[in-house]
Amino acid sequence: MQTGSPWEIYYEPVNTFVADFVGPANLIQGTIIEKRAGYLLVDTGETALKVEEAGETIAPGSAITICVRPETIKVTKEPAYEKTNVLQGEIKIIYLKEPTFATGWRRVKESW
Repeated sequence: MQTGSPWEIYYEPVNTFVADFVGPANLIQGTIIEKRAGYLLVDTGETALKVEEAGETIAPGSAITICVRPETIKVTKEPAYEKTNVLQGEIKIIYLKEPTFATGWRRVKESW
């Protein structure tokens, strides 16, 4: 379990149970390929994701689960020119959750 402010629990969950329990979560598995000052570069098998370091000691080669909240995702039909933090997927559901839209999506390589 986890204690903390609502913001900490929602945006900095300590495990996948908390991440999924407190709200919609896209949980992405990956492996740390590089550690730099303040962030990690994670290989998801499809792309590289640049994520903030959570303050824990995690070494390159370690498995990691990334929690991406729906309201932090930018959806576009245009091709992405960035090399990191880009996933190709298919929108499966869109629902209004004030004050933003939230989406249910799947990566192209996944099945429901």
